[in-house]
Amino acid sequence: MTLFLFVAKLAWLALRPSNLLWIVALLALVLIWRRRRVQVAAVQNAEAQSLAGGLGRSLMTAALTAYLVLASPLGHMPLWALEQRFEPCRFDQLDADVVAVLGGAVKTNLSNQVGQITVGDASERLLALAALARAPNAPLIVASGGTLALRGTRNESQWISHWLTQIGVPGGRVSFEAASLNTFQNALEIEAVLPDTARRLAVVTSAFHMPRAVGVFRAAGFEVQACPVDFRVNLLQVWGYPDAAGALVNLDIALHEALGLVAYYATGRSTAWFPGPQGPREG
Repeated sequence: MTLFLFVAKLAWLALRPSNLLWIVALLALVLIWRRRRVQVAAVQNAEAQSLAGGLGRSLMTAALTAYLVLASPLGHMPLWALEQRFEPCRFDQLDADVVAVLGGAVKTNLSNQVGQITVGDASERLLALAALARAPNAPLIVASGGTLALRGTRNESQWISHWLTQIGVPGGRVSFEAASLNTFQNALEIEAVLPDTARRLAVVTSAFHMPRAVGVFRAAGFEVQACPVDFRVNLLQVWGYPDAAGALVNLDIALHEALGLVAYYATGRSTAWFPGPQGPREG
């Protein structure tokens, strides 16, 4: 694991909204508890305790207000905006030399624990991979993405290969790249295994992840066709049937992508702050 990846994952533990709300609320409770517990006779200390108590109450009010706003249908909107950046494509009309299906669909550790492939919310990536692998005239397909699996256990690529065999996809129809652990490494590892003439790339990944993926692969020199899958926000549903827990989950995902977009562009790993269909000169 690279230092960039380690720092990013560590920072995200504290920055994700669902965790940050709890951290702020806990800090507020500590400040309020200290004010009530510590009895001070001196005037200056009493003022300090009053300040701490006021700060605690303000933090608690801010946390509760943020929860009420972010857990409302408004919490779904940032993810919806990410998903609308690229339109769905038709897999039978691809104009590409290679199709890259990015990893992240398989729960590797759980799959190894239970002895069968177990997938998460991004399972549509696997459905797209299977459909492409069965298509008679599909271009070269590369399933990209590894995981930090324990020695002697299967990584994500190995589980996907095993699953494709189980559903009857002929061996050799899909190539695998199992060394990458993030989107930037996806692009580097795929570029390393492809011939120099293969520069037209169709990228299959979750719709919310597509802007970052497109920016990274464009920066690697590919002409990218976006094929988003795994759309998650239905506006009619979220406004007609509020889901507080779902809103916070979607907000977590959206903020993670937003931070990734900023970090990747700031470090030269992407072509734009918010890559879109218009190409590498955007933004």
